[in-house]
Amino acid sequence: MAIFQDSVLVGGFFFFLSTYLLWFSTKKINESQLRPSLKKNLNILAFFLMIIVVVLIFAYHSKHYIGNLSG
Repeated sequence: MAIFQDSVLVGGFFFFLSTYLLWFSTKKINESQLRPSLKKNLNILAFFLMIIVVVLIFAYHSKHYIGNLSG
């Protein structure tokens, strides 16, 4: 299907999915009985992973867009 070849829709879907996973994981981490310092470190790790996902989404979109421009 052509809808799965649109890098904006695919990237948008994965962005929203990763945002939901970030929200869910930080919520569960904060509700857990872990030490506060461990909670903080896990939340920081989750945000770094989110940043990596966003960079990968932009890289995918850029590669797909440049590939369409060159033929």
